[in-house]
Amino acid sequence: MNDNPGAVKNWQQGQPHLLAETRIFDLKERHAVSPLSGREGDFVYLDSVDWINVIALTEQNQVVLIEQFRHGLGEVTLEIPGGMVDPGETPEQACLRELQEETGYTGETIEMIGR
Repeated sequence: MNDNPGAVKNWQQGQPHLLAETRIFDLKERHAVSPLSGREGDFVYLDSVDWINVIALTEQNQVVLIEQFRHGLGEVTLEIPGGMVDPGETPEQACLRELQEETGYTGETIEMIGR
């Protein structure tokens, strides 16, 4: 319990309701009430599988980037490799797999920089 009166507190949350289901995420809605103000609202959110992104460096210390068509934008973007963590796969294994699948590069060492 945090005794700090200005601390952020968890909102009271109702049961989630499934709005749509896709291959990579579920779109859900949940009613919630603020513990501080009593304000209420329905909040829509994405519930997705674990996802990784790879910042890969070449031997010349250059960042490996890919071009990918993004349907939400309707255009090609320049980005770092990434993708879903498959069932039974560690994030590290997913990083190596996605790097190889999307770029052809293979990694030697992995340093996790976030979760």
